[in-house]
Amino acid sequence: MAQYNKMVLTQDGLSLLAKGQTGVAIVYTRAAIGDGYLPDGTTLNTLTALVHETMSLAISSISASDLGLVTVRTSLSNQGLLVGMYVREVGLFATDPDEGEILYCVANADDLADYLPPEGTDVVEEVLNLNTIIGNAENVSAVISVSLVYATAQDLDDLRSETNSALETKETPAGAQTKADAAAAIGVTAAGVVAEALGEHKADYAHHYKKDAGSTDAYVVALDPVITAYTEGMTLDIFCKTANAGAATLDAGGGAKDLRKYYNDALETGDIEAGAIITVKWDSANDWWQVTSGIKVTVNAASETVAGVTEYATVAEVTAGTSTTTAVTPAGAKVELDKKALVAVGSYTGDGTASRAITVGFRSKFLRIQSTETSGSNQFEANDNGSASVWVRGTSPNVADNFGGMTSTGFVTGSNVTDGMNASGKAFRWVANG
Repeated sequence: MAQYNKMVLTQDGLSLLAKGQTGVAIVYTRAAIGDGYLPDGTTLNTLTALVHETMSLAISSISASDLGLVTVRTSLSNQGLLVGMYVREVGLFATDPDEGEILYCVANADDLADYLPPEGTDVVEEVLNLNTIIGNAENVSAVISVSLVYATAQDLDDLRSETNSALETKETPAGAQTKADAAAAIGVTAAGVVAEALGEHKADYAHHYKKDAGSTDAYVVALDPVITAYTEGMTLDIFCKTANAGAATLDAGGGAKDLRKYYNDALETGDIEAGAIITVKWDSANDWWQVTSGIKVTVNAASETVAGVTEYATVAEVTAGTSTTTAVTPAGAKVELDKKALVAVGSYTGDGTASRAITVGFRSKFLRIQSTETSGSNQFEANDNGSASVWVRGTSPNVADNFGGMTSTGFVTGSNVTDGMNASGKAFRWVANG
């Protein structure tokens, strides 16, 4: 075994160490070995490099102590070494932020060096622990090469101790069995816990779908698991195989209970169609099932009052005009409107054309036209059966000369454009009754 003197800080190393005490990072980059003798008159602390470096070594780990020391681990091997050598000098390098890479510390075994044979003879692998000073420096690290990390016997012993300690804190099979036996003694099993939780979940039956297996007006569904009581808000989707013929019930395991629509109305014939899917929700306060969807919506006959359904009045009810709860259809409204008297008034100025169409808005049953002159004014009256009379300044022209007849929207003037009902420039006013 080579006998090296202690690792000696070089002057460059001392300079970096001083910087480290002020917070500058000390980063070790590599180690190196050589076979050089220290020249006469030269001291180790003045070296800036190994005398004769032959191999650069990667760092595998670094650890610091509370005594201001640091241990840097590296390893060497004769793998790839073509010529044997004496490992006489070893150095540790670091990075100085101002100088770059420096030789931080060095040791030399002189004539007490070990011989490292070339590859092909004996396989040689050695771990080197380089101890040096860091003082109070807090920011110390190294460039680690994981490809060259070797586990020493001490490393393996430490790992074994840590593993045994961890195993002691783990539960053993015997310990687990003891706990299982204790649980079984009070009737608790893993399967039981799961089954209980699943049962509680299924008991909610949120929109649980089932097919009816009952008869008309007595619907029945079988739930899994079976229940004996209903919970507030419990909701089911039921496929009904039969139509209802009146009030109906549903039994889902907790007994047959009424089915209600529109909050509290009993079902009526045809509310549920065969093959319909209805949704029901349990109403604990009233002890019945509320049907929330699936009820067939129909327009009820007149004079029936059902909450939530529009009721239309019959023609007779429209004519009577006494109902305050029914709606009126367009057909019913038209029947009554046709019976009411319509009145319209208007005016126009003659333009001297024959057969001029005047719009009233409906077909008149009686029509009166009069010019607005204060004396000798023209007046004309007509009814829908074609009879008419006319006065034109003391003369009595033919009706056809002054009136062309009724239309669906008003009337048409006659062919007399001189003194008739469309005489040019003359103002006329009219009143029509429907």
